[in-house]
Amino acid sequence: MHWRNQNEWALWHDREINGMVYSFNHLRSFDMPVVKKAKGGLAEFKVMVRVVFDCHVVTEKISLDEYDEQNLQYWKDTGGHCRKFNLSRYTCSLRLPTLISELTTGKVKCYVGKHIGKYNNYMVWESSGGQRRVHYQAYFDIYKPINSQPKETPLLILYVQSAYLLSCAI
Repeated sequence: MHWRNQNEWALWHDREINGMVYSFNHLRSFDMPVVKKAKGGLAEFKVMVRVVFDCHVVTEKISLDEYDEQNLQYWKDTGGHCRKFNLSRYTCSLRLPTLISELTTGKVKCYVGKHIGKYNNYMVWESSGGQRRVHYQAYFDIYKPINSQPKETPLLILYVQSAYLLSCAI
């Protein structure tokens, strides 16, 4: 699994794009306690999960020819790839913190990815979209931070790599 350096995590600041100010406060990291009470012969399970977001509000890579560093709808990600703001992905991303926090309630389906190494896991939220079923998918890695100090409650990082809508015919 690819460990992500905490010093390279994206900091999401407000941006004015085409005359409109977009807040990215919903993509700031947050800590989420996960507790499962002791049951039968199993001991209590208790861990703190730090949720960290990557680029969910932008297109896939674009060419350097299209990139305009003076225009705030364009930026480079931590890998140096050029990207462009996408309003549809931004709108969906507003729900991400709530959807992720619902993982512990069982309302969200979670799967192991087919391509270990690229995306290890993904979550799917399904909603009715009229004539089409709409799946909002979030891909993530989960890992123990390198050099983390032993604590009473262990810390895991849930690094949300990407999220987008996928429509399926009914």
